[in-house]
Amino acid sequence: MAAAALISLGFLYTLFTVSTVVREVSHPLPPDLAPEARPAARQPGERTNILVMGLDDDHRHADLVLLLSIDEGSRKVALLQIPRETRALIAGADAFAQLAGAHDAGVVDQRFPGSLRVLKTVESLLDVPVHDTITVEPEGFRKLVDDVGGMQVNVPFAMDYDDPVQQLHIHLAAGPQKLHGEQVLEFVRWRHNNDGGGHPEGEAGRLRMQQELLQALLDQLVSPRNLPRLPSLVMAVAAHVHATMAPARLISLVLAVASRADLTVATLPGIDASLPQPDQQGRRSYYLPDPDGTARLVDRLIRGIDPGAAASIRVEVAVPDDHDKAARITARLAAQGFAVSTIAPPAAMPAATQVIDLRGDAARAQLVAGSLVSQGLAVELLSQPDSKATADVRVIFGSDVRSTFNGS
Repeated sequence: MAAAALISLGFLYTLFTVSTVVREVSHPLPPDLAPEARPAARQPGERTNILVMGLDDDHRHADLVLLLSIDEGSRKVALLQIPRETRALIAGADAFAQLAGAHDAGVVDQRFPGSLRVLKTVESLLDVPVHDTITVEPEGFRKLVDDVGGMQVNVPFAMDYDDPVQQLHIHLAAGPQKLHGEQVLEFVRWRHNNDGGGHPEGEAGRLRMQQELLQALLDQLVSPRNLPRLPSLVMAVAAHVHATMAPARLISLVLAVASRADLTVATLPGIDASLPQPDQQGRRSYYLPDPDGTARLVDRLIRGIDPGAAASIRVEVAVPDDHDKAARITARLAAQGFAVSTIAPPAAMPAATQVIDLRGDAARAQLVAGSLVSQGLAVELLSQPDSKATADVRVIFGSDVRSTFNGS
């Protein structure tokens, strides 16, 4: 009886803590946002894509940018690290710059705030809908690391860097050691030493170093020592975390991520480059994404498309004449590996895009539907087995194809 009472009290405490944290963290978007600033609306059955940002000490630049993609049905979670120096077309500015600067461009613009500028920039960069943001201030990260007792980190080499402008001073000795919150943040922010020497493996090595640290922090948070303290740990940093999801939605996503049934962590593929500045003297360092590698990674992690499985599925698509968007979506299906052919469309487009199973194999139709949903379409799944059909799945675009997230 006593044990049952303790379990019940523990459950009630956890529930109360989670509810309190959610109310503290949740900051729904204001109604007067500019239309171009609004995140994509999530379609039924679509993965939830959330942009997670860690800000610098001035709260102006996005120091850390991650795309968290959650499939609540399969409990698969993907975490894609996007380097802050990634060269991207900044939303609302119509100019290429480092991704970190997208947040700064919207710091004082209430109709198109910084977090949403980063979201829309990433949305365009990866060609996927992004539905919400979570912004973490550095004070929260420091406190979280300190509250779990610091982190055991193997610093691969001596780190010595000073930037008086940012008041950033990093001095870490090489070797295994326990770092407190401020030092862990320095470890994450380090890019090169005062003598210009960077990671021996370039940007890829530095990003892998950050990735391993994030994985270690996740492991430490759910360790037997810290798991019972997780609600209070999260409560302590809640004031420094801002999420755009409504409270009920945020709770369901927290539970989905906490289960960590299948977590994959990856980094946007690309290379370092030093490019001349068109309107300034000198050059600037950028991270240039690899377009083909990025498309394959996004298909696998964010869209859930297995190229091997896609190659065995014959898809016939009813593409209207002179409809660029339908043609682009069809081309994307082919690029993902599906065996695509086109047919004439019906006289009238249905309201929603139809994905029709012609073989009595729902799994094949669902894979095609998953690709279309990830491209912003509302999809109706139908089963119409046809022994005379030469394809496995038929796609008939609906009138909603004109209002998908990636433009007309």
